[in-house]
Amino acid sequence: LHKYTDGYTGCAATAEAWTGRAAVPVRCFRLERICDELGVSEIAVLKVDTQGFDLEVIRSLGDRLLSRTDRVQCEVQLMAFELYRGASKRDELLIHMQERGFDLVDERTQCYGQEANLTFVRGGVGVGSCTGILAPTGHRPPLLSF
Repeated sequence: LHKYTDGYTGCAATAEAWTGRAAVPVRCFRLERICDELGVSEIAVLKVDTQGFDLEVIRSLGDRLLSRTDRVQCEVQLMAFELYRGASKRDELLIHMQERGFDLVDERTQCYGQEANLTFVRGGVGVGSCTGILAPTGHRPPLLSF
């Protein structure tokens, strides 16, 4: 009995299909550092999809920049077993965001119910206040996607 269904194909995944092929070293930086280097001081929408590590990316933004972010969209696993080794849990993400003044305004399951996309809006911003952010208006905060 397979515990995981491939979210792309819908087929049962096997251990053989997920064996590592090569280890490649990758330099990592906190999102806060990247934003500081780019001169980003506020964010309209932060979109994160990092295969189980969305909370770590959000934490790497730091409380200063997160408090200047209007909307965060991220993904969490809903499986009882660990889909991604070391992945944060849905409840951890909810607590982290709520403690920083964000409200969960949308949750959509995907990949056969194994994951969910969550949308948070900073309290006081309003659900519809980020509409039209793609239109160039001069001083709009950037859209960041990781």
